[in-house]
Amino acid sequence: MNLKQSHPQKYYMKLVFRCLYYFGLGDGWYEQTNRSANAKKLYLIWAVIANLYVVGIICNECLANFRSDLSDLEKNDLVQFTFAHLSILAKIMSFYFQKSKIRIIFEKLLEETRSVFYSEELDKQCVKQYIRYSLALIGVSYLTLFTTTINGIRVHFMEGIPIRTEVTFYPRASDSGYLINILRFFIEFHWWYIVGIMVVIDCLGVASLVFVSYKFKLLQLYFKQMREKVLENHGKVERKVLEDEFKKDFVVGVKLHAHALWCARNVQQGLGSIYSVLVFESVSLMVMCLVKLVASLLSTAIFHCGWEFIRADTKLRVLTVFAIQQSQVPVYMMAFGIMTLSYNNFISKSQRCVSLGFEPADIRPGMAVRSTSNQAIAAK
Repeated sequence: MNLKQSHPQKYYMKLVFRCLYYFGLGDGWYEQTNRSANAKKLYLIWAVIANLYVVGIICNECLANFRSDLSDLEKNDLVQFTFAHLSILAKIMSFYFQKSKIRIIFEKLLEETRSVFYSEELDKQCVKQYIRYSLALIGVSYLTLFTTTINGIRVHFMEGIPIRTEVTFYPRASDSGYLINILRFFIEFHWWYIVGIMVVIDCLGVASLVFVSYKFKLLQLYFKQMREKVLENHGKVERKVLEDEFKKDFVVGVKLHAHALWCARNVQQGLGSIYSVLVFESVSLMVMCLVKLVASLLSTAIFHCGWEFIRADTKLRVLTVFAIQQSQVPVYMMAFGIMTLSYNNFISKSQRCVSLGFEPADIRPGMAVRSTSNQAIAAK
């Protein structure tokens, strides 16, 4: 039986850490991987180049804030990109600083109690939920990138300006040449590259939340099976034997609970900074959405400004009506020039995040569960 079938959680987490390794963030997997000396040297060179590429283009974007020749659209995009890409950089730095702790957390989360008690059915449910959330995250992220790139190509053919998604200090729209075009390609590719890193790190955070929640579901199943075992053996075995077996099983359950609490506590400590960046992004999005809400109250304020008590000519009344009409036009903040930052969009995204929380255990009778002798964990 291959790893995907025998331990699907481990299989997909190994895939996530392998992607981070290919992106140049180093090996964060808890199992030792044998690599030759030449492979390690080549990877070190690649990691340095990849990280300098990420940081260098972001610095180029930050310097673009000092440009005085930007259009209104470029200024709007620059503010959003500066904030978003610095947030991604914060996630990358958080992963670097917590890599050793994350390695320990996932080793204990995936391996420590699996030899004592696990459920194949719960494993499948857990992985299915994780894949669903991860695919939604990847799809939304890269759909936004794709549509923004298409919009940049459309503007290029309509207005004759170079294709632009990111706003940088150099090169500018007036710069041209073969090397400049190569640099522009790497700048455009940079956005796709760092979003790939962001998505993988976010998938790591999603996995930790989903896996910890299923740790507690597994505990529910364990204590449910304890009850079934007592009811099945009640009256069939001696009372002393039944009490000893129950006590032994209950001690194992308490230790499993302690392990689940350790995982939850250390996931918070190890990945808390990544979650903090996500919360910061969500709060900033909410503030942008509130701009529309505050602007919608302006029409009422204009209507009650006291114009009806002033004996004025027709022009003032026409101007008043026009001002009220203009104030009723919704004010939207745009992300990447195409995505409306509205309250409804914010709520829909928040509901997806909230749905990562704990759900009632869905355990069906006859579920295939494997457990080893309770003496194994008692010995630990």
